Amino acid sequence: MQFGAHSQRKRQVRQGMDTNDLMLREIQWLRRHGRAWLAGAEDRDPPGRLSDWQRAALERQRYYARRAARRFPDPTRWLWTDRSLAQASDWWSAAWKASLVPRGITIVDACCGAGVDLVALAGSQRGAIGIDIDPVMVALSQANLEALETEAEVRCGAIESTQLPDRAWLHIDPDRRPEELRTDLADAFSPDWETVWRLVQQAEGAIVKVGPRTEFSPNAQRCIEASALRVWVGNEGECRQQLVLFGEAAEVAAARWPGDKKGQRICVLAEPAAEDRQAVETHAAVIPMIEPPPPADRACRYVFDLHRCLHAAQVAGKWAAVHGLTAISDEGGYYTADTALDTPWAQVFEVIDVLPWDDRRVRRALRQHGGGIIEVKARLLRLDASRWQKHLSQSEGQALTVLVTRLGQRVRAILARRA
Repeated sequence: MQFGAHSQRKRQVRQGMDTNDLMLREIQWLRRHGRAWLAGAEDRDPPGRLSDWQRAALERQRYYARRAARRFPDPTRWLWTDRSLAQASDWWSAAWKASLVPRGITIVDACCGAGVDLVALAGSQRGAIGIDIDPVMVALSQANLEALETEAEVRCGAIESTQLPDRAWLHIDPDRRPEELRTDLADAFSPDWETVWRLVQQAEGAIVKVGPRTEFSPNAQRCIEASALRVWVGNEGECRQQLVLFGEAAEVAAARWPGDKKGQRICVLAEPAAEDRQAVETHAAVIPMIEPPPPADRACRYVFDLHRCLHAAQVAGKWAAVHGLTAISDEGGYYTADTALDTPWAQVFEVIDVLPWDDRRVRRALRQHGGGIIEVKARLLRLDASRWQKHLSQSEGQALTVLVTRLGQRVRAILARRA
């Protein structure tokens, strides 16, 4: 996306103003004067007296608000940079995490970024302290705390030299893009896992936010298995983050689901509540590490597309086995059964027909069944679903779904309707 002040920004950098100075200036101006045009006025043009850089700053924030619309109930109240928005928790995951922290606790939010988790943690009579080494992130956190009418202390400093207050809890979100390239290796995070572990050992309770598919070193894996609880959190069909809980944080979470958690994995859906998008509606699944049955090479009456949290936690096959489902061809694909299942953990489709993945045959079958707007989904192979949806859809007819996958050694199209 191009913004009008790009050339001016480059000139100012050459004249000695570094990028951080320019971003801090924009944040300060937006904080004082720009919110009137951001909150609820995305389509209204600002007055002509604004300079080019001020107009560009507003344009950027409106663009970020559109990107954030699915992840926040009130996206126009937040300020972002591109990087901070990419790394931020969504509001409902942050709110569910905060519910693990008891009232009266002091909690340090290390690597606080734009302050989403800090805003959530600072509620319910908790003392929250945000720390980030980047002054731009500190300014964003302060601006967002102010806009959300929340009080917390924000400090600029290096996590590596931080000492936690006595009896404090810790939330830390290490940077998974330390060299501008995303990594799933915990040892490559910034701060690295050794530093994270040092802070965890100081805390009464610790919540470490990592990517859904983060890979740990063998030594870190042993420490986690011995002393932590792992929870995968998602909503809106996505797996948003993985939490590694230590100390009192693990105890609070485990108490919500009675029973022995050893050898089990936990997935949580923190969804926006239907009656109030600020509130959180929670569904949890505690999955025993059982051996699933071997995959089938055919589709039964119903096909299930399991939630991405289950796949990220590598427990899709185990969850399916508990609920009487069988994988089709591979545990990473679709699942099937002869009876439907009412669950937030899967999209359910009733099978109409199964045929080869051939353009003419698929279009003929769709016409025969009165297909209109066609949804295309794929597992176990790469497919440009958006292109195929446009190619197969008609202006009139019923909504149908084409599930493209491997059955045995062949690619098949499962024609279905959502149950």
